[in-house]
Amino acid sequence: MAKQHKLRLTLLIFLIFISLGLPDSIMGSGWPSIRTDFNLQARDISIYTSVGLVFSIITSYFYPFLTKYLSLKQIITLSIGSVVVGLGIISIVPNALLLFLAFPFLGMGQGAIDVAVNIFAAKNFSKRLMSFLHGFYGVGASLSSMFVAIFLKTTFGWRGATLAILICQLAILLLVMLNGKLFAEDRQVADATQKMAKIVLNFRHYLGPLFYLFYGIELVVGSFLSTYMKEVHHFSTSESAAMTALFLLSLTLGRFTNGLITNRLTEARILQFQFLCAFAGILLLSIQPALAAFLIGYGFSVLFPMMMSMPHQYYEEAIANRIVNLQMTFANIGILIMPVLFGFIIQSIGFQYFPLLLSLNIIILILIVLGIMREKN
Repeated sequence: MAKQHKLRLTLLIFLIFISLGLPDSIMGSGWPSIRTDFNLQARDISIYTSVGLVFSIITSYFYPFLTKYLSLKQIITLSIGSVVVGLGIISIVPNALLLFLAFPFLGMGQGAIDVAVNIFAAKNFSKRLMSFLHGFYGVGASLSSMFVAIFLKTTFGWRGATLAILICQLAILLLVMLNGKLFAEDRQVADATQKMAKIVLNFRHYLGPLFYLFYGIELVVGSFLSTYMKEVHHFSTSESAAMTALFLLSLTLGRFTNGLITNRLTEARILQFQFLCAFAGILLLSIQPALAAFLIGYGFSVLFPMMMSMPHQYYEEAIANRIVNLQMTFANIGILIMPVLFGFIIQSIGFQYFPLLLSLNIIILILIVLGIMREKN
């Protein structure tokens, strides 16, 4: 019976991770059509996404305080419900001003739940399953991109794609509500969760969150790789876009393949291999762009899930929960500020220095990981 319970819980968590990725392509793949309909500029997308990120940062940071009043099931249910409301607003708004109303709901819906499911998964699942789980986030993002691509060829357009994603979210929400007892925690676990708000961390505890701040480099690559290929190597628009698609594909593929080998290698060996792949990709950017895009994505692929599981290996539960909470908060801050920072620097010094900037960022990540591993030893 316990085995069946574990299987049902695992499948439900997989679906929740898919739901986390589902809204992502609405403002990505669908933006060219949305901005045309609303007479907006290409750069205006950053304004909308920044609003969502600010609310996501707020709800992820205050997650420990939410646990005092809400159960895990209630947090997940309310979060997915909030995303449903945001998608519903996007699908019906008549103008760009009202479109803003959707993003507080999307942000709130993707903040606390991100912390909740990552803490739950890190406590209850192996490193192998953690890698698979984050691969399913990529599945959700890919599915939403596919919905947008399909519906843009019909009269329903991006609004139809938004409704299709909304229906998927509603189905997952219904499954969570019907199977909420799977998330029931015993008194000891619940107490450890609620203690997060009172935990005082020292400097070494912030190494993990600091890692996720600089891990915003993943979004930087996804945002600027295509432009780098076009500006520096004079690729066509379609060829440049293909490099970004290959990078994103290798991220998802890497999380699934690493899930197969995680239990066979030490953390140190896996991390060495991943950073080596990323560095090799950067060195090959000018001579083998397709291979470079793949290697960089593959090198990044396992870093996010593996580092997320580390706090529960090193610290007692209440401290580990708080660290994971801050890791997700800092990850959202990194997503918000890193592309802006890189954009400002690249505009000042030129796109030819893009590989150098990537290398410097990866070196910072390596130094932080070395500090974390030293703390373990």
